[in-house]
Amino acid sequence: MAWFGRARRESAENKPGAGPDPGAPFVDDAPTGPVERWYSDPDAQGPDEVPEDEHGDEAQAAEDPGASAPPADATPSPAGPVRPAGPAVQVDRLTVHHGGRSVFADVSFTVPRAAVVAIVGPSGAGRSSLLLAVTGHLAVTAGTAVVAGVSVTEQAHQVRQSTSVARLGGLIEPEPALTVGEAVRERCLLDGVTTAAGRIRFDEAARILGAQLPDHRLVRDLDGVSAGQLAVALACARPSDLVVLDDLDEGLDGPGQHQLARALTRLAVVGPAILVATTDRWPVVDVVDSVVELPPPVPPDAIVPAPGAPAPPAAVPTPPPPSGPPTPPGPADGPDPAQPRTDPEDAR
Repeated sequence: MAWFGRARRESAENKPGAGPDPGAPFVDDAPTGPVERWYSDPDAQGPDEVPEDEHGDEAQAAEDPGASAPPADATPSPAGPVRPAGPAVQVDRLTVHHGGRSVFADVSFTVPRAAVVAIVGPSGAGRSSLLLAVTGHLAVTAGTAVVAGVSVTEQAHQVRQSTSVARLGGLIEPEPALTVGEAVRERCLLDGVTTAAGRIRFDEAARILGAQLPDHRLVRDLDGVSAGQLAVALACARPSDLVVLDDLDEGLDGPGQHQLARALTRLAVVGPAILVATTDRWPVVDVVDSVVELPPPVPPDAIVPAPGAPAPPAAVPTPPPPSGPPTPPGPADGPDPAQPRTDPEDAR
């Protein structure tokens, strides 16, 4: 598909200002060999740097029996390109500590290729931190996370290159004051891809998501479903193995969450695996491939220090207030108010 391989752009280049027809079938001329893939490949050339004579198609492969064939363990996708073997994400007993306490602990799950997995938990359960850790943006205390065969703990930089964050709390999100067209150009600039290539990937992702995103529309004016679709489509401007979306339920009721989750499953079938975070499971449980539930946060007064962290100082007990009538002041407390006061002048 367009946002994972090299896309033919003659229509856009020959017609200034024109983009691909969303209703037209998409044509991808990416070869299925190791140079170009649907998914991110740190050793491959960029999407606009592959010489034209390196591109082939199925007819050419049929004419040349000696042409290199896809690996035997690769899984063909519904649209033709080849998926790398193995799960997109494998997490085993992942733990993150911060400030002497556990943000989350012993979390394990798998995100298969072409799948959508939901991380579910209340506010403060560590959903956003888990997304940051899986994408290589947050240090891991214990456990392992492997994305597309690359270890987060050993090669975090490479993991960041093979994953794309659509929205994450207030850290990463489309700028509300921009138009959709401006947001696309900004995302291409931030992700280091050409506007032409990123725009084609964005348009194809938006088409599969069923999003109506006119270039002139301000991001702040989009409804909740369209805002989520925009964030995910922008994340597809750069090739990736995994897209993460925090707060799927942002600005959405139950039916809206269900609608957005269903759109994401359509994209995952032909694109990257998708990992989302949300508060409630019931709007998405019958749509996504699996649900990972995080326990509620531990109250501050019941926090157990993380292993190796210094124990908090013991509280000093407060003595109980005295019982019975108050004790009258003694000589050390000053003169007795019941005794007559003697003036020093009278004493002379």
